[in-house]
Amino acid sequence: MLPISQLVEVARTVDHDGSSPLALRIAQPWGCQEARFLRSSANHVFVCDNGILRFRPEEWGSAVARAADVASRLAGYVAPPIPSLEGEVAVHTQGYVAAMFVAVGGRQVDEESLTTELARTWGRALAGLHDVASGLDPTPANPSWLDAVTEAAGSLSRPEIVGELRRLPTADGLVGVVHGDPELDNIIWDANGDPVFVDVDDVSRSWFAADVCFALRDFEGSPLTDEFVAGYRESRPLMDEELSWLPLFRRAHALVTLAGLERILVEPVADDWPDWANALHTRLRDVAARLQKVVD
Repeated sequence: MLPISQLVEVARTVDHDGSSPLALRIAQPWGCQEARFLRSSANHVFVCDNGILRFRPEEWGSAVARAADVASRLAGYVAPPIPSLEGEVAVHTQGYVAAMFVAVGGRQVDEESLTTELARTWGRALAGLHDVASGLDPTPANPSWLDAVTEAAGSLSRPEIVGELRRLPTADGLVGVVHGDPELDNIIWDANGDPVFVDVDDVSRSWFAADVCFALRDFEGSPLTDEFVAGYRESRPLMDEELSWLPLFRRAHALVTLAGLERILVEPVADDWPDWANALHTRLRDVAARLQKVVD
């Protein structure tokens, strides 16, 4: 997630109708005529007349460029980027790095609406994405998720989690290119009922089972997890041993998320922040407290 001050800065450019002169300038390399605010979190996201614009400040912009590159090579599983008029999938402009992605038509499914059939389809789709992503040539220069965990463990003094991860096997078929956050919120179900993954900013090299863990983190103990795993296994192997690693992956993921939140929460609350920013700061503190319990 971006610092709250950055969210506030961009929000102040958004008019009552959702338009933003800043976002429109950033969208000019794609010839856009309008850009309307959708949300801001890890990226600022605007709906444009020819796609979905995603951008973040240059100091954190490498993830945008990496996501656009990987998405351009995963047709059928991930919403692809739209090249700019100059043929670039990621553009540096106005102090930001931006990419435009195809607006996938369809619907989103929440936890309450997830059926056994959809859960199985979701698992099958993630397995397909893993197969295709790991066969990319040349292999994308993605960061290692283990490195991210190691950094988080250092800042929060939890080296034992890294030690446990390092003891896991890393043979071919167990580790490769993963989405990084394939939860329901990052899926659009198209007109054919097929899931298309969006938001690949967290793409990395990691255990495939870790991606399964992140997908299912809101379904712990639900019978839908069995359907998801069954669907995954229709497309690629997933051993029971890998599933036994999921509790460790949950702790490691919580650790990385907690470290990211701690970096955000050290920012002083400004007197001129709007009410929503103050409420967000309070909510993030609550989330951090819950994550701390998972890590412990």
